[in-house]
Amino acid sequence: MTRALPLTALCIALVLAGCGAPVADTSTTAPRPTTAETSEPTTIETTTAPTPTTTDGTAAPADADYPPGVTAEGVENASRLLDAHEASVAAQGAHAVAQTTIDGVVRGEAFGLVSQSVVRFAPNGTRVYWTNAGVNSIGNETSVQDTRYYANETAVATRVVQRGNATVRERNRSDLYDRVLRNAATQRRLLQSALANADYAVAGAEERNGTTVTTLVAENGTYDGDQPVTAFDATLELSESGRVLSVTRTRTLRTDASVEHHRTTVTWRPVALPVSPPAWTPWRQ
Repeated sequence: MTRALPLTALCIALVLAGCGAPVADTSTTAPRPTTAETSEPTTIETTTAPTPTTTDGTAAPADADYPPGVTAEGVENASRLLDAHEASVAAQGAHAVAQTTIDGVVRGEAFGLVSQSVVRFAPNGTRVYWTNAGVNSIGNETSVQDTRYYANETAVATRVVQRGNATVRERNRSDLYDRVLRNAATQRRLLQSALANADYAVAGAEERNGTTVTTLVAENGTYDGDQPVTAFDATLELSESGRVLSVTRTRTLRTDASVEHHRTTVTWRPVALPVSPPAWTPWRQ
């Protein structure tokens, strides 16, 4: 018998399976590129999460080159900071790796989810390669997600694996796809949720590779977001332009029927060009 995952884990599983992306065709045939591009091997990445930083009472220098929306007192304007981050990723491109783990117990039964999203986003989003991989487990049952997207300026190819069978489809690149692909690269929703639900203090500001990197940490006891979150912690590293370099968020959710522990880490680094279509796309076959 198929069992239901807890709601929060199920929502993430659906996104990993591609249900969070648009699925309706916008036309009968999508234009294809006219030039061939080299393929890219698919690899599973490993990243090292930034070490959470705690405040020690030492104030950061008042004259530091803080990102837009940030002052020595913390986050003054979260929207301004998010806009600067999104603008930087959109204009310069990014290689974003998001890793999420969820474990817990629901009605006395253990469950878990491990997922990884990797996005290679070319400047201005002219080429995007996004892969989602995840494993859900509850009791003795396990399911695997494997969903991939490749987009050029006019079309999007998707590859979904279900029960060992891969299905490839091609669609026009609509405005909806543009928003989904950009959010996958910027993780704006995650960042917006993290910044909106707690107060942040500047834990440090240091020179790194020619830029001032500011570290923000969520202050204990200031979480005021959706319940049933009973524990919350977040750390962000920001460049002076406002581009987020990394974010780590942990949460514990408790109800009468379940306990869930969530941890998400996202890192951004420069994207290697070109972002070429993989071998499974219609344009490479």
